[in-house]
Amino acid sequence: MRGADGLHRTLTIEGTGSTTNYEFIVEKDVAKSTVFGGLISGEDTVSGNTASGRVTSGRDSYTFSGEITQWAGDYDALNLHLNGESLRLNNQSSMVKYHP
Repeated sequence: MRGADGLHRTLTIEGTGSTTNYEFIVEKDVAKSTVFGGLISGEDTVSGNTASGRVTSGRDSYTFSGEITQWAGDYDALNLHLNGESLRLNNQSSMVKYHP
């Protein structure tokens, strides 16, 4: 799925009821998106190749290119989806390298 902005991958972060902060870094570009029901709010920011935000029970979606190189957030309190498919990061450290 390639968006109009040329970013072809989508990370959707879904809250499970408790407010959870997150941050991730990608190799190339990232943008906020409404794909897969993502909401755009003032609590979410994108700066360069870094995105951060907070989610409680809704969804935040981002389109990006390249790989997710770093992640910070309590993913036990989140449901993560890559291009609409369930995702688990490869270890339980606060920062990980992920290659789908």
